[in-house]
Amino acid sequence: MNQNLVRYLPLGALFLAISLFIKLKYLYLIFDQYEQIPLVFRALNPAYLMNDWYVNANSGISVRFFYTMFVSGFVQFISLQDTMFLLFVVSIFATGFLVYYIAMELFDNPVIGVLSSILMLFAPDISLGGNVGVMFYTIPQTICFPIVLLGFLLFLKNKRIEAFIVLGAATYLEPLWGIQGALILLIIVGLRDLIEIVPLTIVYSVVSAPVLVISAYVSHLNSPEIISTILIRHPHHYLPFRFPIRAWIIFVSFCILFLIALWFARDRKTIVPQIFAIVIFFCTLGTIFVEIFPVSTVIKLQLFKATLFVVVFGIIYVSNMIVKLLALPKISVPKRIVIIVLIAAFGLGSIAVLSTNREPVLSGNTVMYQWIGANTQEDAIFLIPPNMQDFRVKANRGVVFDLKPFPFRDEAILEYRERADDVTNNRFYLPLTVTQTDDGYRSLTELQIVKIANKYNATYAISFAQGKYQLNQVYSDEKYCIYRM
Repeated sequence: MNQNLVRYLPLGALFLAISLFIKLKYLYLIFDQYEQIPLVFRALNPAYLMNDWYVNANSGISVRFFYTMFVSGFVQFISLQDTMFLLFVVSIFATGFLVYYIAMELFDNPVIGVLSSILMLFAPDISLGGNVGVMFYTIPQTICFPIVLLGFLLFLKNKRIEAFIVLGAATYLEPLWGIQGALILLIIVGLRDLIEIVPLTIVYSVVSAPVLVISAYVSHLNSPEIISTILIRHPHHYLPFRFPIRAWIIFVSFCILFLIALWFARDRKTIVPQIFAIVIFFCTLGTIFVEIFPVSTVIKLQLFKATLFVVVFGIIYVSNMIVKLLALPKISVPKRIVIIVLIAAFGLGSIAVLSTNREPVLSGNTVMYQWIGANTQEDAIFLIPPNMQDFRVKANRGVVFDLKPFPFRDEAILEYRERADDVTNNRFYLPLTVTQTDDGYRSLTELQIVKIANKYNATYAISFAQGKYQLNQVYSDEKYCIYRM
């Protein structure tokens, strides 16, 4: 009986660690949610921001269609705020426990499993291309990541059909992770038995067919202007030569540590060394055919997303090396102590999760947004500084353009580029910085402001400086002025 209880101690520790992560890290209405949440609002209310070009361009069929429908389905029963928190809690717990069970499958050691999960949650970003598996807020990647991990766990258990069904399901939330995860495993299968690739490919293709068709449909244009806009807006995702030097140093150092850990484990049987080699191969392709001989299809695949798989398995193997080197002795724990520890872990963990702050992250422009809500029409369109990324969600008004929300359809990317050039006064080029684009907006003359407002039917314009334009000023504070056009 005591041994049966003791085996739950690592799970209790893991439950507490995941709960503390949620308590300490969770954020709502922040960063990438400015791209996703307006589409959820539109799915719930067809009249939401009817004059906003971004919402109009990305509503309906796009690569975010299934995520939008998934989230809005929950919001039929509970608030969006509670939905986002619920999905975050479920996703983070699933991520933590799936890393644990993958480590258990590889090493059958609960201490290694717990250490792997804790490092996965709390370690700094290691992957390249700004691809983070464990997010601090709910976006498609947050939910998709544990589903992909489940696919890899099933594959390790030799449940290959089930693995590709799961990866097909993951593709609906984040197509590139689903596709890349399936490609990695198909290559591994093909290295051993080419014939077996066929049924697995069919299974994955049948399950993910709707989202694959949609992805191909909305991303079929490869004009130089579209590709250049993508690269200018997202160099941190697409252009390896522009990844921060610090990111390269961290990732390469981690890869060296991973290789040492692989050697230490004397691993010759599992697929992990092959995963490492395939991801490095992907990165090589992602460098050659993006930076040297650009190929639009390779650019859009964002092959550096696969570095996240190196991080997951690298953390597990490094954890194995740490635990084995420490040679921790087995400790006999009295039954009473085990029960107290488990109750404390689950109790404290539950309190931590339930007391997590679920309120939206406060904006520095709250007073201005409140004024806008009370004094402007719901169908008003605002010309705003290009980096005021929370305006659309927190002021609940349409905008001419802001840099953060990027279209999910190729045709809309062309419109994004035109608006970017207009609003930044042709400062939309590499290296794209906040200062550069805001300075471009500041440099707009009164005549240019009026021209842009007329072109895009803007009813209000926000400027940084007070009294810069001889227009009808209706609001001002220490940072901004609002003019009625």
